[in-house]
Amino acid sequence: MTTKTRAVAACAFVVGVLSGCASQPAPPPPVCVDFDPPQFLAGMQYRPGGPLVNANNIRMTVQPLRLPNGTSVAEVARVEQPRVFFGTGQALRTDNITVEFDFSALPTAPSQVSLAYLDLGGVENVAVNGSTVYAGQLPTTPNPIGGAAVRVTSQAVTGGATGTVSFRGPIRTLRIGGQEFWIDQVCAR
Repeated sequence: MTTKTRAVAACAFVVGVLSGCASQPAPPPPVCVDFDPPQFLAGMQYRPGGPLVNANNIRMTVQPLRLPNGTSVAEVARVEQPRVFFGTGQALRTDNITVEFDFSALPTAPSQVSLAYLDLGGVENVAVNGSTVYAGQLPTTPNPIGGAAVRVTSQAVTGGATGTVSFRGPIRTLRIGGQEFWIDQVCAR
């Protein structure tokens, strides 16, 4: 390698490092639903068959909760301050109900969806891309589900657990909820 070639290579390295590899565009920022004001006010309730909610081009509908024995129940999803702090403040409590997030209106189809959760008991439901609804405990969700890999983190809190769950793969829809289950910071990347 000549001195001139080394100088050009070194310059390219320095410019690449300083510019953050300008030849590769930065990924778009995540699109999130955080259940905080002004769009979500404490006390707002959602039931199956109720109005469609659209936040940041993510459509949400409320669906019944499937129990492990195959029966379903449908109570309410409610915006509130959770009993144990997690997420950004207010969260969506799924009380014997699930919420389906539809990402098809986003400009780019997400390859990852993550959310923060608080689980204070009972059963949870998870379905991705219209898959069969899994009814059980969140940490034992089948992996993969609906073509997406699942990763669950969990930390014990008084009466239950809090953590994050992320799904990687092509994701069009995510259905999640439970009995004593709160969600927050649903982010599509």
